[in-house]
Amino acid sequence: MKNNFFFFLNILFYFLTPCVKAVSFEYVYPVALVDHSHLLVLHQSAIDDIQLWVWDIENNAARKELNSLYLPSSIQILPGGKAYSFIDRGRFKIKSFDKRTPKTLEFYEPIYAICCIKWITDNQCYFVAKYKGFFRIFLCDILEHTVTLSALHDFNQQLNFTYPCKIEDELFFILNDNDQYEICKLAWRAEKDLSNFQACNNQDCIFKSPNQLCFLSMQNEKNGFVLELLNENGAMVHFSCLQISRSEESSWTTRRLFNFKLPKDLIFGFDQTRLYESIYPFLPQYFKSFLLFMDYDEISGSCQIFLFNYKTTQTLKVNTLPPVKKGTNPIHYFSPLILQGSIFYGSSNYCNTQEESLVTIDPRTGICRFQLPKLEMRHLLSEAFS
Repeated sequence: MKNNFFFFLNILFYFLTPCVKAVSFEYVYPVALVDHSHLLVLHQSAIDDIQLWVWDIENNAARKELNSLYLPSSIQILPGGKAYSFIDRGRFKIKSFDKRTPKTLEFYEPIYAICCIKWITDNQCYFVAKYKGFFRIFLCDILEHTVTLSALHDFNQQLNFTYPCKIEDELFFILNDNDQYEICKLAWRAEKDLSNFQACNNQDCIFKSPNQLCFLSMQNEKNGFVLELLNENGAMVHFSCLQISRSEESSWTTRRLFNFKLPKDLIFGFDQTRLYESIYPFLPQYFKSFLLFMDYDEISGSCQIFLFNYKTTQTLKVNTLPPVKKGTNPIHYFSPLILQGSIFYGSSNYCNTQEESLVTIDPRTGICRFQLPKLEMRHLLSEAFS
């Protein structure tokens, strides 16, 4: 379990459905930008009750985007902006905003545990799935009535290929060989015959670590970020955020930016406190001169959002909360999204009645309204870069 702890965690929530139905914790958080004034927002009132809404930031009203029968996760807006993809109990689905029901992608190949989906065009994406016992990277071409898979690396190697990032004509990924983790890159090439990929012996190793590497995010061909799992023992999971980069005439270098930790009960387990999307809403988000990340704050006893300044290496807490009172439940903040110069982010809530919920629905009109916290970017950046 140690070797692939967080990659198995990526797919664990697709199959976990607890028997307990009591509603205690709820979560509301943004998951994607639809356009200049709308966000896709997930509302989790129970581990098996997930609602997806389109929220208008101008009038604070929302409409339900997806039927309540679905359990959406890993939501990605397609490049054209007119549809989005999601995973529903391990099934890969696509839904247009102007259609009532989603389309399920059917694969003839024996693949499962699909994750890490990234779109190139509205008809082409790449993702990771398990195939013959190992995690592999696939290219998926979607035609009107058919779906075609291609290999992006040599499938004859009994290794796990994870967290792919396509940058121009190169494919970056994390390679897991027993207890050794490597960030590698190779030339982008697809082979429709999955067993006929010819290795070109040009696979370059960028960085090796004895600790588990996960959630690789390449910004361009010379700069990227990766998380390193430090410790999973106890009530917290500890990470380090690393920056990998190279100049024109030098080799790749690694810079450790900061460490952070997250409560285990939020990202996996069978308890009602767990988020259905697991760790995804807590992943760092990278921007040109700063990044936003979530960390457990000892003072408030909850997860808070922090801003990291690349140039000064200083960390600033985005939101401040008083210490948690004895006998009360902490409020977690996470999943920040920037829209119209504001940071919208999600929060948790412990409620006993409908009146205490983060979501209110008018019984006469059916209009839904959220209580998403918001912060103006200019005030935050002026403080962080002053």
